[in-house]
Amino acid sequence: QLAPPHVMSTLSGLSNTIVDERTAKRADQAATQGHYSRACRILHATPIADANAENLATLRGLHPAGGLPTDASAPPCTLVVTEAHVKRVIHQFPRGAAAGPSGWSADLLTQLIACTGAQVAHDLVPVMQALIGGGLDIETRTAFFSARLIALMKPDARIRPIACGETFRRLAGKILLRHLRQSAASTLIARRQ
Repeated sequence: QLAPPHVMSTLSGLSNTIVDERTAKRADQAATQGHYSRACRILHATPIADANAENLATLRGLHPAGGLPTDASAPPCTLVVTEAHVKRVIHQFPRGAAAGPSGWSADLLTQLIACTGAQVAHDLVPVMQALIGGGLDIETRTAFFSARLIALMKPDARIRPIACGETFRRLAGKILLRHLRQSAASTLIARRQ
């Protein structure tokens, strides 16, 4: 299967680029799965910083650990999450979107929903409802609101921290934003923002 023309032009521009074996394998795997744009991003990606004490200290300075989440004083959300919400919103994630600390990606959830019919979407409803409704204990909130931190090297050799949030929390956020989209737009327009 040939890649789309814009991808082929990007790939042809790599002829003088030196790519390490690990990167080449990752790009090949992405292209084999039909993720051509992701394969190109992998080949052009900023390198990941070495895992050492100095880089870890730099990362901690740039992205300090936050305190434990506290109980929110906002009124509870009245949205009742349904399987339809989950199915509709899961497809809004870009293909190949990074997974959070659990390793569960939106692609994996999409495939599970496709394979099991409505069962996985049905099973995700109470999880999404708890995340949106705020009815989680502090340990569970800490797990769902965590992120995987990656250190990329900038061209000037400085470190750029990238946080990949937990997919389940991101899914709940997308469901909630979709629900609030119209009222938020009306409020912002009324305030001329």
